[in-house]
Amino acid sequence: MSVGVADRVLHKVFGLGTVTALSNGGHDARVHFSSLDVTLWIPTHELRPVGIDELAARRGDRPAHRTEDVRLRRAGSLRFTPRRRLIEALRLGIVPEAFVPEFTFGRDGERDYLLERIAGGVSNRRGRTFIVEDEYGKGKTHFLMYLRAEALRRGYAVSFVSFDPEEVTPYRVKRVYAEAVRSLSWVRDGQLLGFRELLSSAQAHLATPHPYLTPFLGLRDRNRLREHHWQWLEGDRNLRRRFVHLPALLEDYVASNLYCNLLTALGSLLARIGVPAWVLLFDESESLGAVQAAQLRKKGANLLRGLILASSGRTDEGEGGELITAHAYGQDVLKNPKNGLLYSRRRREALPYRFKPTGADPEPVLFPVFAFTPAGSEYHDEILAWVPDPHVVTLPEIGRREYRRLFHALLAAYREVYGVALPPEDEVVVFDALMERFGPHIRSWIKGGVELLDLLRLKPGLRLDRLLAES
Repeated sequence: MSVGVADRVLHKVFGLGTVTALSNGGHDARVHFSSLDVTLWIPTHELRPVGIDELAARRGDRPAHRTEDVRLRRAGSLRFTPRRRLIEALRLGIVPEAFVPEFTFGRDGERDYLLERIAGGVSNRRGRTFIVEDEYGKGKTHFLMYLRAEALRRGYAVSFVSFDPEEVTPYRVKRVYAEAVRSLSWVRDGQLLGFRELLSSAQAHLATPHPYLTPFLGLRDRNRLREHHWQWLEGDRNLRRRFVHLPALLEDYVASNLYCNLLTALGSLLARIGVPAWVLLFDESESLGAVQAAQLRKKGANLLRGLILASSGRTDEGEGGELITAHAYGQDVLKNPKNGLLYSRRRREALPYRFKPTGADPEPVLFPVFAFTPAGSEYHDEILAWVPDPHVVTLPEIGRREYRRLFHALLAAYREVYGVALPPEDEVVVFDALMERFGPHIRSWIKGGVELLDLLRLKPGLRLDRLLAES
């Protein structure tokens, strides 16, 4: 049975989740499992759609247990507490978002560097672009999640977009926009809010006419908003309805100007309600190197370069002057001869890449942050060339001291779930074994740590040195 985006599904190991994207011709699904607070790519043949009646019959999102070991059931340790959710996620080498600040060590310097420069940009009302570099499996995603938590705590809005070479990729401009607004988060009075709460706020209005937001906000003010209107503005690909009085959100890659304009206009709305900046985190940027067709990569470059330009606010360097007609990739487009950016011809007038507020509307302040494995993407060097005054953060390997703190945090969580504690002398031996086997690869280190603790718990009669030799 096929599954679609937004479907509720059941996995035999991870439990109930919500499909957020499809890839590989519908054979793979990205699923958010709320009980674990993780998002994973899962083959769709491993998922079963769950109907409304079955959902109503269930008591919350209880994931199926990873083990049926009778000793665990007797001990009562399968109760799915928050710490148990943590341990289950750590088995995958993932730290759930709620535990990221608690399980981050040795990254304060890089965090402070970025946040200080973001604060400086907010003071000047000018955004800028950052690049975070690290080798694969050494903590880029975790660092972005850590940065997200800290940015939210400081009052900024944050979106988290995970690129992949097929589904959410820069030449699919509408999908990148949809991911950015779907994941938009901001905090007000201790509550985590999102895109719909922003547009529902009575404070959110624009004095500057906007071809998309003005008619939407007009429907809101007249109490005529319906679910399909939300789906339209969110770029929901499952929406099949056509609107007479609302402009189309184009799929074409040359509509990059439309979506950059929308993002910066939303940034102005955020500033209007007191959220000073919007941090856009782009993870797995190196995966875009898997886009084999050079033509598709060039199409995607139009969006990335446009977003960088729009965020910098340097419209005098990028926009202005007459657009010319050009032919690119088999179609007629408008082109800015000053910077080479392309614009869609399917609108009566070409929207600028950056929303230009007038009157009381505040300037938008956006901060794109791209995470890269430098050797993995052709976009890496191009983005460095496009970014005015580039800020590059290279994540250093965390030291043995930080690994030891991580190990003690892991032991404490494991002990809370299973009631198992290691003697101090065994802690030293296990820690040294993890460092020797997994070294600087932090994801493998975390997975290996949980697996090793499982073996120690499930084989209590086996000598430690023998268990380590056999594992």
